[in-house]
Amino acid sequence: IFDIPWTPVFVVIIFIFHPLMGVVALVGGIILVALTWLNQNGTKADQEKAMNATRLSEEMTATMQREADTVRALGMRGASAERWKTLRHGSLFSNIHYSDQNGFYSTTSKTFRIFLQSAVLGVGAWLAIQGHISSGAMLASSIIVGRALAPIEQLIAQWSLVQRAFQGWKGLSDLLAKVPPEAARTTLPKPRAILEVQAISVVPPGERMPTLRNLSFELQPGQALGVIGQSGSGKSTLARVLTGVWPIQAGRVRLDGASIEQYGADDLANYVGYLPQDVALFEGTIAENIARLQLEPDSERVVSAAQKAAAHDLVLKLPQGYDTKLPAQGQRLSGGQKQRIGLARALYGDPVLLVLDEPNANLDAEGSMALNVAIRNAKKDGRSVVIMAHRPAAIEECDLILILEGGNRVAFGPRDEVLKQHLRNFQQMPNAQGPQAPGAAGHLTPPPGGTPPGGQGGATAAVAPPPRAVEAPPKAVAGPPKAIAAPPTGLPGLLGTGLLTGGMNTTPKKPADGANPAGTPDASGGDAKPEGDAPTADNASDDTKGPDTGSKT
Repeated sequence: IFDIPWTPVFVVIIFIFHPLMGVVALVGGIILVALTWLNQNGTKADQEKAMNATRLSEEMTATMQREADTVRALGMRGASAERWKTLRHGSLFSNIHYSDQNGFYSTTSKTFRIFLQSAVLGVGAWLAIQGHISSGAMLASSIIVGRALAPIEQLIAQWSLVQRAFQGWKGLSDLLAKVPPEAARTTLPKPRAILEVQAISVVPPGERMPTLRNLSFELQPGQALGVIGQSGSGKSTLARVLTGVWPIQAGRVRLDGASIEQYGADDLANYVGYLPQDVALFEGTIAENIARLQLEPDSERVVSAAQKAAAHDLVLKLPQGYDTKLPAQGQRLSGGQKQRIGLARALYGDPVLLVLDEPNANLDAEGSMALNVAIRNAKKDGRSVVIMAHRPAAIEECDLILILEGGNRVAFGPRDEVLKQHLRNFQQMPNAQGPQAPGAAGHLTPPPGGTPPGGQGGATAAVAPPPRAVEAPPKAVAGPPKAIAAPPTGLPGLLGTGLLTGGMNTTPKKPADGANPAGTPDASGGDAKPEGDAPTADNASDDTKGPDTGSKT
């Protein structure tokens, strides 16, 4: 490419030798330029198709290598191999077709250049015979024509590389155009853990519809906020906004009074610790990953961060402890181990705000307890914590709850108050006020469509509360004691809740002949109910049992 500017100079020199030879060289150069243009337009679509096919094939190869255990365990080797073969064959076919097209133009241009060089030599010989030029000028013009047209020929032969270079340059330019240059900012002092989110609306990059709309809340030092909601409600979007990864279309996010845009990217990263939903560890040691890939990590700060994340003992159990080498993606570690090391990385550098996106997604009971200890210690140290949660254990240490639905704020306030009004399984929550139902809820699921004021409507508990004991007055039971037998085991609770009342006959049977008439004392000496008296609220359940229970007994 850098030799092409010399082509006009060589053509001018040939014109100096003789105009006729200059015209021949000029026409030949124009024809070669036309071949270059045809090569560009004729092979552009084939090249893009070949590049896309190659990319898909390489991505499939990388995915199969990364998920080799899954492929083997699920019996996907045959199907995945066939899919890879299909992509690979498509890639090879597209590349061969493109190479054939490019080779055609390259061979044509080389053949034409040799022909043109011979034509100039022939014209020069004729001019030399006529005495218009010398034989030396004839040979010089032939050599100069070859030098003038060689760059164009090489450009055609290497046109695929030229196109890739231009495409890479264009892609890089488009990417840089989307990211505005970072202006120099005044370094602000370390902020306090006061987070203010003021009516923000966020549109993810490449999208048109906002995933967060007019969202506002505040968080003070030493407080933990749990953000719950169904999938796609905007929890991860909020996490990316709080860390400065995604821009805000409207509103402000302030940290100790200053908007996060006023902090430099590196400064904000030191003040805000982030644990993503999918933790990615990089090739290097455990210490280097905790230290955020610093070339010379501070050992004291690394160990301190691991201790704050309750991951110190976990790291010490690894073969080389903090010096254990990890491959790409941390494939030697389990999901829970990566998550706890990711939490230590978030705590590295003593941040004032922690943003944890699904922090217990891969943790067992021990890991969840360690996470809660880390959150509790962070609150004691005066940090603010924001937790995007699906599991109840994740919000055990939270003071406030924010419920999102479709990017909108449904509720925000004290933890137990909000959960009691808006969550189906509040009784199963850890530390919930009131009696706790047996079992543990697996997920936090606010009822779809929100909740009417006062928590009525869809805010029923998933498990009915234990029934209240109903004590009937002794005088309310008529008949001998043997006539009232205890129902089978398990029924008293159901009867007490009234779940089976509708399925039983609550109308008293007519007394049989010889039975005590209503209003007379029974054999046990107890007082019988006067005829016509309605059952009271206290003995309603006994009346529900009816005389059948005693007769069946």
